[in-house]
Amino acid sequence: MAMSWNAPLRILNTRPALGEGAAPEKAADPYLARLVKLVPAEVLAIYAAFKAYFVAAKGDAELTGWESLGTWGWICFFLVIGSRMWGTSQPETAEANPQPVQKAAVVIAAFSFVLWIYANNGGLLWADHWLKFLRSGEGKYGSIAIALWTFIIPWFYKGGTAA
Repeated sequence: MAMSWNAPLRILNTRPALGEGAAPEKAADPYLARLVKLVPAEVLAIYAAFKAYFVAAKGDAELTGWESLGTWGWICFFLVIGSRMWGTSQPETAEANPQPVQKAAVVIAAFSFVLWIYANNGGLLWADHWLKFLRSGEGKYGSIAIALWTFIIPWFYKGGTAA
């Protein structure tokens, strides 16, 4: 029996019908399920682990090159984009109809990632000029922004319908 990984991060507004002529159930993904799917915890864990490693390895020395938190932030940003594109799309298979990437869910997850890294004093190379106000130490807005964003977005973004 083959294991199917069809769109594990896809946010559904309604469940697919259980059989021919069956009506779909109401709200498939409740608030907490949407919350979990919209915060890219897997990439945040990678970013936090490497941030801790680089800072511990270099101490107070300036991190440069690929070790810089700004460069590592971009690497993880693109990991979020890739993982969410894969996780919200569904290729055509014997048991499922094809579903396109949920672009809104990818953008929300990417924005969530940026808020989280800035709220934790990280950053993105070349974007600090515009986003440094989000850092906890400098602007104190990052923690408030991530708290509000994380709480509010799942109330409004309901995802797509199942095929």
